[in-house]
Amino acid sequence: AVRNARCEPLEMGREKVGYRVVYCSGWEASHPGSELNVHGKASRGWQSGRFCEYPQSVVLELERVARILEVQVLSHESKIASRIELYVGADAAEHGESEFRRLGYLSLDANERSGFQARELKSVFVECEGRYLKLVVHRCHINRENLYNQVGLVAVNVLGARLVGGEGGASAAARPAEVGPLGGWIARVAAERERAVAEEDYGAAQV
Repeated sequence: AVRNARCEPLEMGREKVGYRVVYCSGWEASHPGSELNVHGKASRGWQSGRFCEYPQSVVLELERVARILEVQVLSHESKIASRIELYVGADAAEHGESEFRRLGYLSLDANERSGFQARELKSVFVECEGRYLKLVVHRCHINRENLYNQVGLVAVNVLGARLVGGEGGASAAARPAEVGPLGGWIARVAAERERAVAEEDYGAAQV
């Protein structure tokens, strides 16, 4: 079950799970899926192709089989998906629907109130085991800034826990995503939002 955009206390043993993007259904030449592998100032994030068909898909291969607890998605400020579905899988050789189990979905705000300046951070709490995550990204919100009807993800974080006995060792191909200033910024934003919700300051809790 997916609990959309709720803040929960950190769980003992929770840690960032590295991944690499192994499949994208499409991308802008300057914003391929591999941009999601590195969280830093130089990272531009992933963006779909111009006037693409929807939905678009992005598949992440985790560095190991893990107990997945939370997925954080940082959206582009104007190239905003209306909805993102999450799937988990143990084997994604063909990237087909039969290889994945649907976890649920999250909805994204059209962002008109911020004048398309703020980036929305969504935290999705799940509890499942797997090696692959698939994000199915649905049609964009139409706005004056998004001239080519694209969607974009600035960053994706996966938080989880190691399985007992270290099952599913790391793949040589699936290196941990490098963590830089952007990854730290996401962590600070999430912590600040948790503080705001705890103090019932729901205006400050919006990213």
